Amino acid sequence: MTIEHRKRYINTYKLASVHPLFKKDYEKTVALHLNESNEARLPEVFLPWHRWYLTEFENLLRRIDCRVTIPFWDWSKNIHHWWRGTENDDLWNPEDHGLGGDGSKLDNHCVENGPFSKDKWSLLDVSGGGCLTRNFLKRSLVHDTENVNKTLSLPLEKFNEFEETLRSDYHIEPHFVVGGTMNNPLISANSPELLLHHAFLDKLWYEWQTKGNEYQNVYFPNVPLKFHGSKYYCWEWIDSSNLPGEVKVVYEE
Repeated sequence: MTIEHRKRYINTYKLASVHPLFKKDYEKTVALHLNESNEARLPEVFLPWHRWYLTEFENLLRRIDCRVTIPFWDWSKNIHHWWRGTENDDLWNPEDHGLGGDGSKLDNHCVENGPFSKDKWSLLDVSGGGCLTRNFLKRSLVHDTENVNKTLSLPLEKFNEFEETLRSDYHIEPHFVVGGTMNNPLISANSPELLLHHAFLDKLWYEWQTKGNEYQNVYFPNVPLKFHGSKYYCWEWIDSSNLPGEVKVVYEE
């Protein structure tokens, strides 16, 4: 993303969280994840549920600015310095096009720079309010681009391995190393980085599905579960080119 696009996304996200016209819908959308954190981790629903959640959030942001889409954080490309924030294109850059950096150990790990710093933004009251926190575990990530490519190369008959790798290995580690709000399942939906992380997981599923029609339609069409508190079934969220509401999602590098 360009610097301009990153600023636009962050400004739109923040506006959704504080503006009277959008704040209630922002709270409802975040609450989807807060209320369903346990169900959303089940293998039967993890991938389609989060695809639905990302779409709900993006639809909210696009009501504010139709040019905005949710970006993804490909942590596999920089596993040894994923926490870096000194370069212009770093996720954790402290300027207004980044998410800010690590939390302060002298202030309960509150984020103290960037657009989501303690003095500029706060968590929802429903999840306790207060500052966004981070507690970076500054060690290399386990899964690099080569590992991700191996996962994407898994054949159809190893879907269960593919799904478990995304849901367990790839999903959990970034939550853990970022720490703070992001690592608390009860409030992690407040973290602006959560959307970017889950967008990357969805992108990986999307890429695996593009290998063929049978890859797209494996497993989930046979899951009879309905998302709790919604009108949707898992099978409705497997085809990114034909999602409910005539939505089409395409990922670009």
